[in-house]
Amino acid sequence: MNKLKELGIHKVMSLEYLSVDSEWRTKDVGLSYSRILMALALKVAKCTDVEAALGPARVDVGVHTIAKELGGIALVSNVSIHNWVFYIVSLCKKEMERFISPPITAKLKQCLIKNQINHEQPIPPTQYLLL
Repeated sequence: MNKLKELGIHKVMSLEYLSVDSEWRTKDVGLSYSRILMALALKVAKCTDVEAALGPARVDVGVHTIAKELGGIALVSNVSIHNWVFYIVSLCKKEMERFISPPITAKLKQCLIKNQINHEQPIPPTQYLLL
């Protein structure tokens, strides 16, 4: 955790056990519920005095890639937890601001309401906004 010290981060929030059932993954329903869960968790973190959020990101389903796209940094790579490979990633508060900005969350909310997403009728990728 020396990287956190180097960044001047002293207060963190742990994000763990954010999971999406395999039947509800992006390739099956056309929407990234992983990104929605991350956005909600980061919104909670933003309302606190933490300086960063950190947690394990599974490699096999690409969560570590999503975290990197959002500005996350890998603190530790290739950690084995329960026979899965993870990165331990951190997202600083300034990156949270960019990720959960009002225009993006408003657009996502509008899209979800308009399309009334359910598992029986997936939305084509062209009809929604991936954060």
